[in-house]
Amino acid sequence: MINKKKKQRSEAEIGRVKSQIEVYVKEGRKLQSNIRNARVRLLEIFYEARFTHNFNDKDITALSNRLGYTKSTKSKINTIVKKDVVMANLDSLPSNWGALYLLKDVADETITKLINDKSINAEMSFRELHGLLVQHELIESKAKVVTLLEQGVFTVKFDDTAATKKQIEVFNTFQNGINALARDVIESGIQIKSSHIDLELLMTDDLEEVA
Repeated sequence: MINKKKKQRSEAEIGRVKSQIEVYVKEGRKLQSNIRNARVRLLEIFYEARFTHNFNDKDITALSNRLGYTKSTKSKINTIVKKDVVMANLDSLPSNWGALYLLKDVADETITKLINDKSINAEMSFRELHGLLVQHELIESKAKVVTLLEQGVFTVKFDDTAATKKQIEVFNTFQNGINALARDVIESGIQIKSSHIDLELLMTDDLEEVA
């Protein structure tokens, strides 16, 4: 496994990173036309960029932007490439990035066991893997549980420390809109005990479009 220890870079190294971005952009654009190989190699590109060429977050963002990926996709790619057991077994896992993202909180030894006993294989779809993980109680059937109380309170946990001011504003607008709709429903007389929205499942759509 590649040594991940961070080190301070010289001007020459910074220049090398910029040159490497150009190399990866050319290769990445070619790979995007070949589905499975593209998905696997693009993940390897981001892995190499971060851990071989010492790309920092700004460099990764520059590379992601050049390849046309959204912030959501970039975040999910970063999560996947930091999961060593996933990167070491890409040939045995589904290539769909949304599917691989489902494994982010599954223990390494569990993933290895599921691969070894053929429960997980490279041909599985996102939904098949999702169903398997739910069946084994490795993820919740609803990854993001949204509770709707009588007051119409909508809550979602997210990493606000890593979010930009604009992202937080967008989320607050979204949350306020949901709460307003919830109040209208409740005021209509409908009795609601709870509501569940799988936001994580919805947000994998952009992954399936670009990967």
